[in-house]
Amino acid sequence: MKLVRFTDDEGEVHPGVLQDDVIVDLTETGRTAKETGSEFGTVLEAIARRGPSAVAEVVDGASDEATVSRSNVNLTYPVAERGRLISLGGAYTEHLQERGQKISAVPSQWIVPETALVGPDDPILLPERVSDFTMPAVELGLVVGKGGHYIGEADAMSHVVGYTVVNDVTARTGWPGPMAYKLMDTFSPCGPYLTTADSVSSPTDLEMTLHMGGKKICHGSTAGMRFSLQFIIRFVSSILELKPGDVIATGDPGRVQESLEVGGDVTATIDEVGEITNKVKEI
Repeated sequence: MKLVRFTDDEGEVHPGVLQDDVIVDLTETGRTAKETGSEFGTVLEAIARRGPSAVAEVVDGASDEATVSRSNVNLTYPVAERGRLISLGGAYTEHLQERGQKISAVPSQWIVPETALVGPDDPILLPERVSDFTMPAVELGLVVGKGGHYIGEADAMSHVVGYTVVNDVTARTGWPGPMAYKLMDTFSPCGPYLTTADSVSSPTDLEMTLHMGGKKICHGSTAGMRFSLQFIIRFVSSILELKPGDVIATGDPGRVQESLEVGGDVTATIDEVGEITNKVKEI
C-alpha cells in the first residue's frame, strides 16, 4: 500500500492512498474518522496497531467522491503534521572511509527543519553561493507508526509502519558550514509516498540509486548499513520519544559522482520503496 499526503486547491493537506494514478482521499470517506482518524499520523498509528487492513477496508468502501486524480493534486512529503524528519550520519562504513572519517560506535543525528522538507512536486532551490558544489544523497527513511520512548530491539520493528525515500542534499561548501549545509530550505526531499512494511520484502537488502538527467551518479545498497534497523529505533528512541509519523533517515552509501546541476533534475530510487524526482533551480 502507498500512503500519501496531498494538498487541495485551498492548500489543506489530506491523507490518502495512491492506487495507480488515483488517490483515495481518506478524509472524504465516511468511516475514516471513526476507524483510522483523519490525519496522516493517526492513519499510520492505526496501521501499526491493526495492520494494513485498518485502511484497506476504508479504501474498499470509498465512494467515487472520495477519489482524486494524481495529476490534479500536489503531493507533499509523507511526514505527519507534527512529525519530524530525524537524520542519521555515519551509518555506512564505506561512506565514512570515502570521506576519511572515524568510525564511531553510534551514528550522528540531527532534526531537519520543516522548511527543508519538500515533496516530489517541489524543486530543490540552490542559493547561488552553493550552486557549484551541492551533492544529493539517497537514503532509506523508516516511518514510525507506533510511538515510544526507550524501545527495545526485540519490539523495534513493530513501531515501523513503512518506508520512504529521502534525498539528503548537502552543500559541500565553506558557507554556510557544518551542520547548516544540510539544513537549508528545500534540502530534504522526501517521498513521494510511504510504502507500507508488508510491501517491502527485505529492507536491509535494497538497491539504491541516484540519477541526474537520466545518468546514474550513485549506486549502493541498504545492505551496506552498519547498524541494524532495530538498533536505530532503539538508539533514536533513547534520545527522544518517537511519535507516529516521524521519519528516520538512515544515512547514504556515498560514492556520489556528480553535484547537482541547476536546470536539471535528480531522482533518488530505492527498490520496492519508491523514487522521488525533483527539479533543481537556482535562487
